[in-house]
Amino acid sequence: MFGVLPFSPDRYNEDALKQLSFLMQQYGAITTKNTLSNGDNPLWRRLFCLRDPSIVDHPRYKQLMESPRHTTGPDPFNRTVVFTSLALLGNILSSKEIGFECCASADGTHGVSLTDYKLIPFGVFFHNSKGNRQFFPIAYAFGEGEREVVILILLLNIKRVARDLFGVSNLQFVGGIVSDHSAAFVNSFKEVFEDTTPLQCYIHIIRKFENPETTRPTNGKYRDHLSTRNANSTRFLYTEALQDVRNLHDCVTFAQFQKYWELTKESWVSKGEAKLAETFEGVYISNPDYNQWYYTSSGIRGCVPDNNPLESHNGATKGTSDVRGLIIINRSMENALQVEFPRMIDTLSREKIIPNTDFHPTLDITLAFSNNNFLKLREEYLADGTTTQYNGGWLVNDTEFLGEPITPQSISCYETSLLGVFHDSYTKRQELVTNTNRYHHVLPATTKNGVPVHVCSCRHYWLHRWCYASWYIQHKDTLKNDSQKIGKKRRAAKKLTESQRVSLAIQQKEQRKKARNSN
Repeated sequence: MFGVLPFSPDRYNEDALKQLSFLMQQYGAITTKNTLSNGDNPLWRRLFCLRDPSIVDHPRYKQLMESPRHTTGPDPFNRTVVFTSLALLGNILSSKEIGFECCASADGTHGVSLTDYKLIPFGVFFHNSKGNRQFFPIAYAFGEGEREVVILILLLNIKRVARDLFGVSNLQFVGGIVSDHSAAFVNSFKEVFEDTTPLQCYIHIIRKFENPETTRPTNGKYRDHLSTRNANSTRFLYTEALQDVRNLHDCVTFAQFQKYWELTKESWVSKGEAKLAETFEGVYISNPDYNQWYYTSSGIRGCVPDNNPLESHNGATKGTSDVRGLIIINRSMENALQVEFPRMIDTLSREKIIPNTDFHPTLDITLAFSNNNFLKLREEYLADGTTTQYNGGWLVNDTEFLGEPITPQSISCYETSLLGVFHDSYTKRQELVTNTNRYHHVLPATTKNGVPVHVCSCRHYWLHRWCYASWYIQHKDTLKNDSQKIGKKRRAAKKLTESQRVSLAIQQKEQRKKARNSN
């Protein structure tokens, strides 16, 4: 399946392909990432193409080629470049180490060349040492727009290389695959990863309701559905609709998600916005391909349905007005293929290799006390009456409700809200979400390495794999002593002179650079 297109993006492709062939002959299916690593071998960072000729015989590919919009145009298989490196393919092995309990993502970005071609990365999300998600690419497609056939070529090539090189017979992602509301992506995901749930990017949805005059640029016109002829369609209704969409994302279960929408729809219709309710429901509520965007919809903590890590990655690739990107944009196609993409792949093969698939920031007590908010909340968390044992774990008050007693009645409201049961009118629908968001359900768990850890049900934990409540439960027995020790270290650090701080910063920078080069 590995080959070189007529317009070769890298004149050293043949060397990389020979090395790949050697690996396959020596090991068959590579099962550990150590087999794929070879120090600073440049072949591991060298761009090469994936080209599976059997794709043209795939049933979905044939169906797309027989559609009216494709019959008269050139064959996209010969006009699409799928490229990667051995190091980036190693990110598949990192995902395999945790049973693919991670979230994948794909989205296109334009302007990388003077043509109308788009660059479409596909990869997975993992967390760095601070608990922030990062996008780690596996492969790229460079083709004529965000068309389903281009995305299909990319995904089929990745699935084939996962099978032939890594022995993954049926590549799937337990945490789902995130994209914006695009049939081209969702149809391709369902075709190639049939057992993986398509997730919708919540950020793309909420931006459709934001005011472009006061916030970031919007990418849709749902806000325009608010009728200008409706006397009740005031700024208040716009704010209310925006908050309702946020609350839908904050739901914990699908039953709660559905119930909150019923109440929201009733409210919007009562205020004369039946068109808005009907349109939004048909796209993002009733359609099973596009209604998985509440924050726990992936079922995997750390996998929240939004494409922010990928958007940041695309921004770093192309650069901004202030920061130069990995490539120089708006160059000729020949320059992009021969110069920019090989250089980009070489850099990413050093810096975008998943370092640790079993990282839990909760285990590191020093991270808690480097956060000023936690220092302020520490004494309140240590106060009595803010936690209670519940279902094998603990219920912990959210920061807004610290000090309030946890009663059987409030626990009952918490449980019924999770089941989507709410008997009050739509005017009080906010309580349906507040009943669940006021508590952190912290549970004991173990890492893949067997280390005890605590996980939480809150949105912050699902985003960052840590929260104040899980930290508190994890370290509550030693919290006072640890805070005193760390406080002394922080005070000692402030005594450094200016020259010492500069010297320390230079050393840390050199260490990071050395770590990147060693990948």
